[in-house]
Amino acid sequence: LYGFEELDDRACIIMEYVNPYTGGPTLPTMSAYLQLLRPNEHTRAHRHVASTIFHVAEGGGYSVIGGKRFDWTVGDTFVVPQAAIPTVGARVKDLQDPRKKMSKTEESPQGTVLLLEAPESVARKIKRAVTDPGNEVRYDPEEKPGVSTLLELLGAATGRSPEEAATGYTQYGPLKSDTADAVIEMLRPIRERYTELASDAAGTAALLEKGAAKAQSIAAETLERAQRNLGLLPRA
Repeated sequence: LYGFEELDDRACIIMEYVNPYTGGPTLPTMSAYLQLLRPNEHTRAHRHVASTIFHVAEGGGYSVIGGKRFDWTVGDTFVVPQAAIPTVGARVKDLQDPRKKMSKTEESPQGTVLLLEAPESVARKIKRAVTDPGNEVRYDPEEKPGVSTLLELLGAATGRSPEEAATGYTQYGPLKSDTADAVIEMLRPIRERYTELASDAAGTAALLEKGAAKAQSIAAETLERAQRNLGLLPRA
């Protein structure tokens, strides 16, 4: 164990298990902690930055996750899921109506870019994207939603923030052209890999079966323990 951290904003105390030789986590991809919750005190709402598995060693209580109450007691094991939300491009907007998110269910397909769409179709949609009055290129989702949508796409495709992506542009035309090129290049490996797999149906099916068998083998012990702790019957 390595010291402790008292988190006043959560009304709890956390102690971390560490590797005594490195001072780092006990495993390369996993950390282990003891967490003490003060009796009769509610922790402040917070978000975990990684998927967390809890095992109750002593006491009991409840957690409210996503508006639902989960009661727990000694011996219970439960997981707190973590949403993976990228800092750029988490909610891509419709190219024809930048006030709405991009969706396959829209009546008009002109505002939506599909992962397997032909490059020329992707370029056409982006170059016809709705923009805003004037010709100033800046990231401002409230005042310039059309241009901001293009900057979010360009930033996500090139590993930059929308503000950084706006640098150097004074007109919408070059911005649309560069955004189309960047999105096409970002999607190219996906299209190529899909085409490769689709051309070999038997090989793809065998690959899926191999992956499923490997995943079941790796997860079998954890699944059995979770089923036992939750009181679930094993699959027949």
